[in-house]
Formats: sequence, C-alpha cells, structure tokens
Amino acid sequence: MSREPACRSVPPELFFPLGYGREFARQIEEAKAVCRACPVYSRCRDYVLANPELAPEGIWAATTPKERRRLREQVALDEAAARLRERAEWEAAQAEAIRQGAQELPCRECGRVVGFWPGEGVLASHSAVEGQPPTVEPCPGGRRQPRLAVVSS
Repeated sequence: MSREPACRSVPPELFFPLGYGREFARQIEEAKAVCRACPVYSRCRDYVLANPELAPEGIWAATTPKERRRLREQVALDEAAARLRERAEWEAAQAEAIRQGAQELPCRECGRVVGFWPGEGVLASHSAVEGQPPTVEPCPGGRRQPRLAVVSS
C-alpha cells in the first residue's frame, strides 16, 4: 500500500471549489471521498487543524474551511474542559490531604513536595522557608507565572 497522499493523483482543482454552496456539493463530496480513502488522512487532518494559516481554503482532510473551524473550536473546548477537570481533581485531592493534616503537598506544576502551613492556609513557594519573607519564584515546572506565597512567621 502506498503512503503517497491520494490528492497527488487527481487534479488539484478538485480540492478548491469556487464556493461551498449546494451548486458545489458534488465536487466537494468527490474531493472528500479522495481524502477519506487516503493512506495519510490522519496525518493530513492533524496538520491542517494545527496550521490553519496554511490551509484557509479548499478541501483538506475531507473538511471544508467552515468544518475545520468548528473542529478547532471543539478541540479547544475539549482541552479547556480537560484542564478544568484536572484542576478540580487536584484541588479536591489537596483539600482532602489538608483535612487529614498534611504538612507537605505536591506542587501542581512540577510535582515537587512543598511545605504547607495550616495556620496560614497556603502552600509556600519552592524557595520559601518557614519564618522568612515570602518570595516570588517561578515553579521550576514553570507552566504558570510566579505567585506570591504567604509563609507563617
């Protein structure tokens, strides 16, 4: 089986209809059929969804520009929902650990264990030392901006 894109064996005009209305439906469906049978379909789909500026028009990975925009929006919504679920699960686990008297908890960004001072109700930053002023140091795991931590004195 060839790993050559199927679109290379048909005229490129097939993939660039003059419009996307009903009068072009047959041409669009023909182009989509070529895409669906393509051995590199999934790689093409991933590429075109990740690089919208490179494919603003035409049929790519069996999608029209409007369909690609919808797919990108759905992917973004799914990723945001997953991040919210992950954060909620992490916060619930941290709250339970605190209720059980934990003095140290893993950092959400890097997993490194950091101190927790129940009297202050906050996690200390990685560089904070109990009894010294708080610092504004970024987490070495670094996905987020530095934040100030309150450390009991």
